[in-house]
Order: sequence, then structure tokens, then C-alpha cells
Amino acid sequence: MNELSTKLQFFIDLSIIKSKVRRRFDSRLGINGVGLDDFIILHVLNKARNHQMERAELAKQVGISTTDLTRKLPKLEKIGLIEREDRPVDIKKSIVRLTNSGKKVHGYATESAEEKAIDLFPFKKEKEMEILIDALNSINGVK
Repeated sequence: MNELSTKLQFFIDLSIIKSKVRRRFDSRLGINGVGLDDFIILHVLNKARNHQMERAELAKQVGISTTDLTRKLPKLEKIGLIEREDRPVDIKKSIVRLTNSGKKVHGYATESAEEKAIDLFPFKKEKEMEILIDALNSINGVK
């Protein structure tokens, strides 16, 4: 049996941890009617200029395909957290906008997410956190 490289083992562990963390965050954020994926979409829109973004850019910023984003938006639209402005010529150029209700829910969900992050984050030392963030940014192509 071949041993896995440290780098490959890291990615396997990261994927497993991602699933576990997502479930834990979803249970906490569910109080606000959103899961972690929903929260990330709201968060990216909240930071965007005028709280809106083209669908393709939003998908890119969230780190998912436009198809996956398109599947997630109807729920957020139905509960009034976002609104969409479709562009018939190019659906990827359609605008997704955070509503006032979406801004409020984002605020509440941020408080819940911050509490969960404190509960879940195993590092006690700031230096350990900085090393991990540097490693993740390197994988993500961020300098």
C-alpha cells in the first residue's frame, strides 16, 4: 500500500473537515433560516458595491459554479433575502441584489457565525491561525 504525500493527506483531511464544519455551522445558522452556503452568498453580496453583483461574478466570489448558484438562489429569493434582475440576453449577466431583509438576516447570521467560529476554532495562539490562513490563501491563489 502506498503512503500518501503530506500534501494529498492535507487535502483529504481538509475536505472531511469542510463537511463536518458545514454541518455544525448549518445547525447554528439555521436559527436565522439560512445555512452556511446561504450565509456566504449573503456575505459576499453584503460586501459588494450597492449590495449587488452579476450572477457569474457572485458564483466566482462564492467559489461555486453558476449552475450551483442558480440552484441556491430561488430559496433565498422566496424568503425575501435577495432579488434577481434577469437579463434575457445573457443569464450570467443577471443581477443578484441583497434586499433590506437580507441585510438584516445577514447581520443576525453573522453574529451566530462568529459565535460558532469561536466554538469550533481549535487554535488558541494567533500565530497558529496566521499560518493556517497563509496556507489556505496560498491554495486559493491569494497572496
